[in-house]
Amino acid sequence: PLYIPDVPIRAIVTSRLERYRKETQDWLRRHGGTYQRLIMHPARTPEERRQLNDHAERKAAAYAAQKDAVLFVESDIRQATKINQITKRPVLCIDTMEMLN
Repeated sequence: PLYIPDVPIRAIVTSRLERYRKETQDWLRRHGGTYQRLIMHPARTPEERRQLNDHAERKAAAYAAQKDAVLFVESDIRQATKINQITKRPVLCIDTMEMLN
């Protein structure tokens, strides 16, 4: 991992498929990820996920649902920009180290 937060994370929102939950949880445990919720993509197949193409929208919905969340961290600048535009809330893009307000 590039970054391991040293503060508890309220939720991890990922586009990994739900069917990989156990493997994802195991990976997070091995690398010290402390989080309350793991929100995964509900598509059954990678093809279905690609067809839906709803990565930023799903992440924005999860962020918006947490009224007291103060920051969303995203690696992809396109998704970070869209999440910020949808929620009108701060998003940090770690690939570019840009804070979108």
